[in-house]
Amino acid sequence: MTLMYFGLAYPIHSHFDLLGETRWAMGGDYGAYAEGVFGLSASLIKNEKIEVKIPFHMVVAGGGGIDVGKGVGMQINFSLNYLYSEHSQLSFSVGKLNMIQGNYKPLSIHLSLRRNLSMLYK
Repeated sequence: MTLMYFGLAYPIHSHFDLLGETRWAMGGDYGAYAEGVFGLSASLIKNEKIEVKIPFHMVVAGGGGIDVGKGVGMQINFSLNYLYSEHSQLSFSVGKLNMIQGNYKPLSIHLSLRRNLSMLYK
């Protein structure tokens, strides 16, 4: 299944971010499948251009005929971010979602462009 997502990260410490995301089924004939995600990201390595993070997510999901059990799950990822401009990053992430009492346990591979919205407030 292909998912489209929108997410925000709010820094709460130099090495921790609060996360909020929403994800929707975009491909694969799964119809109205969606996920709501809340989490915390911990920075393991951080320098001028590269950052390695471990995001932990709590996921609430349902729809599309997918067996998500009770609709609640946990996801852990490994994320590598490359800062290519003052306000933009390329991000590669891989992780595993485990739905509680459900058979849906996908491996996720994620490539994204991340923008720092703080530039809007200057």
